[in-house]
Amino acid sequence: MKKILTIILLSAIFVFGNDLATIQKTKTIRIGVRLAQPPFSQLNDSKEFVGFEVELAKKIGEDIVGKDGKVELIGVNAGDRIPFLNENKADLMIANFSKTPEREKQVLFSMPYLTNNTAVVSKKSSGIKRVADLYNVKVLVIPNTTTDEWIQKKGGFNIVYCSNTKDCFDKLQSGEGDAYIHTNILLAYLPLIDSSLELSIKVVGELEFIGAAVAKGNDDLMQAVNNQILELSKNGFFKQAYNDTLNPFYKGTIDKKYLLLDDLYNFFN
Repeated sequence: MKKILTIILLSAIFVFGNDLATIQKTKTIRIGVRLAQPPFSQLNDSKEFVGFEVELAKKIGEDIVGKDGKVELIGVNAGDRIPFLNENKADLMIANFSKTPEREKQVLFSMPYLTNNTAVVSKKSSGIKRVADLYNVKVLVIPNTTTDEWIQKKGGFNIVYCSNTKDCFDKLQSGEGDAYIHTNILLAYLPLIDSSLELSIKVVGELEFIGAAVAKGNDDLMQAVNNQILELSKNGFFKQAYNDTLNPFYKGTIDKKYLLLDDLYNFFN
């Protein structure tokens, strides 16, 4: 029987390694997913993880350990992703993890499964229309994200940190922040919740690519992940997952051609 074990907090020390051979021998893989990042991963009322990346994690995990193996889903925040891999608290991250040169120095990334770009959401009445306008307001940022890296590099902003998208949204509504800068896939639905908000700046910086990640040197596991991403694309998984999880959430505000990478996968296939 297939076993999916959801773990929100780790309190135990694992005694086995996280290389592919050991994972397949123990028939257990630990995969980090975001704790509160809808529609990619979140806990439902039954305290089970649901979302696009959760389905992807289960598919990849089951392919590696077999249907009779165990896929442990570990809830992580943005700042947990690299430490959990490098401290052997997780074997694989499928956690809205954008590939950057700095992060590549610390972990090994898979081929991407999503594209993304940074954007800004603010109140329609704020008058924010360009990046230059952000220097005069309080900017909400989640620490240890690519957005945080970008805004720190630019400098000069009045930064207000928040722990996750919900926290940033609450601070934006309460007036603790004037603009929330993050990836567009995590912002596009906010104006659907609050009509006083808008995507005031639709593109900031360069296009990002989101992939899975493992600890440096874990090449065999990464090859297995890449092979499965290609196989899932070939079998239509990403299009189906988009229809089941992403499109109902975004309600057509983000077209799948701006998210999915099936054309890239077709080249490799």
